[in-house]
Amino acid sequence: MTRVAILRFPGTWSERDFEHAFTLVPGVETEILWHADADLKGFDAAIVPGGFAYGDYLRAGAIAKISPAAKELRRFAAEGGAILGSCNGFQILCEIGLLPGALVRNDHLEFRCDWVRMRVESDRTPWTRGLKGEFLRMPIAQRIWKPLHEPRIAPPSAANLRSSFAAGEIFAIAPARR
Repeated sequence: MTRVAILRFPGTWSERDFEHAFTLVPGVETEILWHADADLKGFDAAIVPGGFAYGDYLRAGAIAKISPAAKELRRFAAEGGAILGSCNGFQILCEIGLLPGALVRNDHLEFRCDWVRMRVESDRTPWTRGLKGEFLRMPIAQRIWKPLHEPRIAPPSAANLRSSFAAGEIFAIAPARR
């Protein structure tokens, strides 16, 4: 049985979506954990879901990075735990230092809710195993942030999903190019 922790922060909203999605995967058990009480010992993977953690009043993920969950996620990643961050969760992972680079405002400053095609660049993560070179149809729903990083910076191993996809973060900001 694979155990997956789904972290809940004030303002996140997609933890129930992840919980439901994992009910469709045989052999996976999930548990939603409150961020302040997060203990990832005994879990095989952790999900940092989307939403607006703490309302994103300063900057997306900026307040969440001082949560006890941040320290626990860093420990979990250092021990090889698989971590997936979507939407605001991806921003939190950048803020706590598990992903390189920074997040900047999108050039268009518009809300985009659409489906994009993304090419899987690496199958070295549990999320992309066996999918290298495949194109996936994935949803996007975002307005203000895109990843910015120096291409020469080598990404961290287990926690970095950015390197797995040609288009950027797991829920892409731009469609993959053929």
